[in-house]
Amino acid sequence: MSAGVRAGRGFAVGIAVVAMAAAWARLSPPAAEPWASLAILPTPVLLIASVALAAWLPRRRPGPASFAVVERGPAFHVPPSRLALGMPAILVVAAVPIGVSLIARSDEPTSLPFVVLSIVLAVLGPVLVGLGAAFVYAVWAGWPAVALTPAGLRLSVYFGTLTVPWEALRPGTPVRGDLSAPRVDLTVDRPDLVLRRGIVLTGRGVPLSYLRVNPWFLTDAIRHYATHPEHRAAIGTAAEHDRLVRAFTSGPDDRDRP
Repeated sequence: MSAGVRAGRGFAVGIAVVAMAAAWARLSPPAAEPWASLAILPTPVLLIASVALAAWLPRRRPGPASFAVVERGPAFHVPPSRLALGMPAILVVAAVPIGVSLIARSDEPTSLPFVVLSIVLAVLGPVLVGLGAAFVYAVWAGWPAVALTPAGLRLSVYFGTLTVPWEALRPGTPVRGDLSAPRVDLTVDRPDLVLRRGIVLTGRGVPLSYLRVNPWFLTDAIRHYATHPEHRAAIGTAAEHDRLVRAFTSGPDDRDRP
């Protein structure tokens, strides 16, 4: 297990502990626990912070022109950016305490409008807790992330995965776009080969805002393996990674080197 994976899983455990502590503090009577109100982070502030992070993600700086080499996969792994990990962390700490408090509600509505509101809140509580648990698991698993494997491209997001075999992509694509572009659009000639599991809202593109990688390096690598099947078997090896780095970072004229 790499240091990055250990750090990500430790962060996920930390998020869960903070969320449970905030939920417990929300349920604690203020008279019995005078400090409880200090432990409850204001929900509006957390929601505003998550929106601010979402707005900041597209303004990210280009990440490194390299992948993480996973030889046991084998795969070239593109991890999530730190901001992409921070946004679900804020949402978890904001949503879980509210969900727990809604589940623990004990008031008895007496009129029809309050009965309807009570039903809505009774459903909303478990949904918020479930979303919080899903986000914690995503951080634990290191999502969102992209993996280049000998078989194809695999995109893992919070609630699903998209697998695009190399044979499904049009050779010679994708091409470099702007460094601040929000995604790499994939040209898929064989949509019947694409496998989608769960909820994936990215279409057939790779969202760049959430990934810690140089967009041009990722684009060049995808195009290279879509065009040159003879090099796919070496994906996941340190030697192949070094070859990619040399080929796609030595100069602009080398970006389409076979």
